[in-house]
Amino acid sequence: MDSFMASAQALFEQLDPGYKFIGVVFCGFVAAFHLMMPFYPSVKQRAWLLTSLGSSCMTLCSIPFIWDFVVNQHGDVSHLIQIPAISVTAARMFQAYLAADLFVGRLYYRSQINIVTGWGHHIVYMVLVDYLIRWGWSHIFILAGCMEIPTFHLAIASMHPRLRQDIVFAVLFFATRIAFHVMLFVSYLPKSTRDIAVQGSFLPSILFALAFPMHLMWFIGCLKGFIKRHKSRKAKAAAAASLTESEDEKKALLTTPAVMGGGGVTSIPPTPSFEKSLPMALGYTTSLKATTSISPSSYKAYPPSTQTLRNTSVPLSPTRPTALSPSVHARSISRARSSSLASPPLSPTSTNSRTPATFGNTATMARPALAPLRRRSLVSAEREESLRRLANRLADLAGDAIAVSPTMQSAVAVGRGMARTYRRVRGGRTWAGARRRLDRLSSSASGMYANFDDDDGLDDVGLVVATTPTPIAAY
Repeated sequence: MDSFMASAQALFEQLDPGYKFIGVVFCGFVAAFHLMMPFYPSVKQRAWLLTSLGSSCMTLCSIPFIWDFVVNQHGDVSHLIQIPAISVTAARMFQAYLAADLFVGRLYYRSQINIVTGWGHHIVYMVLVDYLIRWGWSHIFILAGCMEIPTFHLAIASMHPRLRQDIVFAVLFFATRIAFHVMLFVSYLPKSTRDIAVQGSFLPSILFALAFPMHLMWFIGCLKGFIKRHKSRKAKAAAAASLTESEDEKKALLTTPAVMGGGGVTSIPPTPSFEKSLPMALGYTTSLKATTSISPSSYKAYPPSTQTLRNTSVPLSPTRPTALSPSVHARSISRARSSSLASPPLSPTSTNSRTPATFGNTATMARPALAPLRRRSLVSAEREESLRRLANRLADLAGDAIAVSPTMQSAVAVGRGMARTYRRVRGGRTWAGARRRLDRLSSSASGMYANFDDDDGLDDVGLVVATTPTPIAAY
């Protein structure tokens, strides 16, 4: 053990003082990371801790060289000031940062380190900086250290998202890593400058040229991200505006005054939500099961959205006839016969004015509200709005079924079927299954009105149903 310690000490004494300094700064970076880590719980925030420290140090150390380049030399790099105490120390510190970032990242934020921009970039720059120090060009590297300003801004914004300013980052990135980068590349091209500054070598210009494509790629990616986020915000704003407009139109339509027989004016209140109105509607059937017909004296009021005062004319859209399929027609006739045997037909005088013409074909009236949900590209707000419209439409249909059905069991079956349809759509199940369920509801609805004949376009076999959709169903 003693021999091992002695050999390690001898090896450490033979090391270059610069490497010893790298080791000390490396330990300092690792300790600083562990001190700040408890304040940043997410992996992404922790990945930028050392980057913020390294970029801030490089930016501060480059200030004397930037000042001399701009103020004293007026953009000429031939006689650029050289301060080894600052340039070499900053270069070694940058090497320590690169090593510490790889070491700590391997332990705490491995997913944030890319093979190319992480491992490859750090290792290449550690070797390159070492050669620049040996050639006496560390001041050139620290002069270019001002390119770490946008990196520092990005690190702070990643750790504190509320401080993020995309335009500021884009301006800083273009000014340093594009414009200033090109300026340095051009400055080291003339032979007179190269002979004085770098002993006639093309290497500084070559290095700047090799690093430029990566900076340009990052800047293009930055612009694409800005455009993408701008389009996303614009789309969300348009969706929110359309939802607000549709809400205003719906409120205006639902509160349109209807002229009463006595000359007074009333209005149609908004439709209740499906989850609340449908159970309430099914609950009203309890007092009606004992009767086979609904008379004005025994009629128990349904929620306001499905009830209109006698002799009230409700403004509706023009009628739209819809032909039923042969299979639906056959089921309609069968169910009509069974319902006619079970209960006497419902007379027009025992119902309100919103009976067959409004209820009509369940599938035809519910599908317009269901159609927007088929588009997979809808944002969540639009999807929620479509589901709400579908729920209100089904609630209206269930209420009308209970208000006019000659057999209460059939009305309850239709209402429960609508509830299952809504849950099926809400749960994200197949659209084909939901459409088949709507077809079954259509046949049940047609059976209810098979023997009911009036002047609204509904014949005695349910062959053609006059559908007058409300503004909700128009969607």
